Amino acid sequence: MQLSHLNELAELNDPKNLGEAILTRLRSAANADYLDIAKADFDLLDVQVQRFEQLVQSEMSGGHKEPEPRERLGSMCFTLALALIEFREAALVRAETGLAPKRFARLMRLLDLSVECCSIELGRQARITRAILLAKLGKMSKAIFELRRLAPADGKPSATRSTALDTLHWIYSERADSLENKAELQRIALQRANAHLQMLKESREGDEATHWAERLALAARLLPADKRDKFQSAIDAQNDRSSPPLEKTLSPRG
Repeated sequence: MQLSHLNELAELNDPKNLGEAILTRLRSAANADYLDIAKADFDLLDVQVQRFEQLVQSEMSGGHKEPEPRERLGSMCFTLALALIEFREAALVRAETGLAPKRFARLMRLLDLSVECCSIELGRQARITRAILLAKLGKMSKAIFELRRLAPADGKPSATRSTALDTLHWIYSERADSLENKAELQRIALQRANAHLQMLKESREGDEATHWAERLALAARLLPADKRDKFQSAIDAQNDRSSPPLEKTLSPRG
């Protein structure tokens, strides 16, 4: 993989153009299956992403505060952060290159800008991604706090709330090292299944309903047997309407 052409981007002074140019290089690397990741690639990316971040902040402080430009900038920050996460996770596999703290910090700042600039829904997706990065850094309390804000116990059903609960469940399953955490994991598992059930009830027929039925089935399998009945009834009802039957679309887990 060659990212040396990023040197040519140094003269780009528009965050949109610079962001798109960096994304083009990252997608080219992805298409090549990240075959030749080198430390120099990281260093060069850091320089250019830092410049992108500075340009975005300059745009925001220079009076570009209308909703549409803010949304575009926030969306670019989020897209770039996701591409960088994929690039660096590939590096861990391909080259065993560590994720230096400064690089995580760069990703976190991009996600912070996404939360600040994006619409409510996209901003929530950025907050979930930020929580996942915090968890990977070992900052579990901060990650859990972020996710609980997105999934309050009395919150309205939404795709974001369900995904936040999925992520909370993942975090607690990784740290079920005490009776307190195990109890919290069971509580979140039930809350998660109920959230998916509500999304299934509110979904349209077809692919959307099948999607939520599949997520509900996976969540329900992790519940104690005595708590699965109402969820199984909803899954069975969706199964009767599905073609092919839902059981055949689910991988056997749990």
